[in-house]
Amino acid sequence: MILMKKICFISILILCGLLSPYTALRGSEPDAINRLAGIDEFIEKELKDWNIPGLAVSIVKDKDVIYSKGFGFRDLNQKLQVTPLTMFPIASCTKAFTTTSLAILKGDGRFDWDTPVRKYIPSFRLKDEYATKHATTRDLVTHRVGLAPHDNLWWDSKLTRMKIFKKLQFLSFDRGFRESYEYNNLMYIAAGMVVEAVSGRTWEDFVRTKIFDPLEMKNTGFSLAGMKKSGDYSLPYRNKNGEIMENPYIDMTSAGPAGSINSNVSDMANWIIMNLNGGRFKDKQIIPEDRLNEIMKPQVVTTGIITEEEMFYKLYAMGWGINSYRGHLMTIHFGAIEGSRSVVAMLPKEKIGVVVLTNIEYSSIREIIAYRIFDRLLSMKEIDWSKRFHDKDAQAEADAEIRNRSKKNTISKKTQP
Repeated sequence: MILMKKICFISILILCGLLSPYTALRGSEPDAINRLAGIDEFIEKELKDWNIPGLAVSIVKDKDVIYSKGFGFRDLNQKLQVTPLTMFPIASCTKAFTTTSLAILKGDGRFDWDTPVRKYIPSFRLKDEYATKHATTRDLVTHRVGLAPHDNLWWDSKLTRMKIFKKLQFLSFDRGFRESYEYNNLMYIAAGMVVEAVSGRTWEDFVRTKIFDPLEMKNTGFSLAGMKKSGDYSLPYRNKNGEIMENPYIDMTSAGPAGSINSNVSDMANWIIMNLNGGRFKDKQIIPEDRLNEIMKPQVVTTGIITEEEMFYKLYAMGWGINSYRGHLMTIHFGAIEGSRSVVAMLPKEKIGVVVLTNIEYSSIREIIAYRIFDRLLSMKEIDWSKRFHDKDAQAEADAEIRNRSKKNTISKKTQP
């Protein structure tokens, strides 16, 4: 009888248009699913308003994937549609996989966050002598070492990870050691090498065997070549003065632990389930719960101002940003690379999680969709985040125009006889 009711319920959803051939439904969360009524239309409208080629979304509630769907195109020329299995670069959402790997090693007793990195990698050297001796892996993954970003060293680099690692000793600092937060991908490359030094495996092999495989993330990988072999992958795009243009791929191999993972929303939903349920997926304990909790504890303040009244000061844990969304604890991380934007956002107390993967750069649609889904599932009055982000973009353009005019006037005055 229960099975028949569930089949009838799903049939009604299909007839009503809430589900489609590209929507996966697991579990029995009718109340949550009812709150999502009309979400397809909302996403399709935002897709047009923000001029986005394509994107995919998965939503998790408790231990179930209650929504998973692709929108738009992964290949505009060939009119190939995005599906929940379409692969995208997740960019910096990779970082949480690196910290989870370290937390797994911590659970095995082979690693400690507060031991100096040099114990695990004696060749670790920074330009700052004190930082060289005292930097711990906790420092590396909380962005508080003080090293300047030096992103040109890893961006689409042909250098091996080891060569980048060896160059760290020559790179300048732009703030004091543990003085304040400054986002640094190079320190995540170093953190990935700690995984290798402690485990005796490559970072890729450790992540695959300890995280991807037990989470059944069968279509997730680390390389552009591997992504292209899947067949179902998205091309990267950019918006140039209203015209959507294909972007070149960026090879993230050298920066692997900081941002090389490619995945789809179907696989990433399993990752969210594990993170929302104490490190457990189905009947497997992927990571001890206390170790998972540790990497989600705030470690450093990233900004001392509150930019949105519905949120709080922005904090950073280890591979995760920590904030409040309308009074609800939020764990979140964004990813950004040429031709792609991503977000993984969770409300741990309510066991709600969202992943949005897109194939466009410089767009706020990932936040707009994630926050609208939170509003729906929390049964709160919906905020027009789309208008807010449009207004912010317009203000930023106006400010840039004023600066450009001021600069031109200054140059003109200097060149006058």
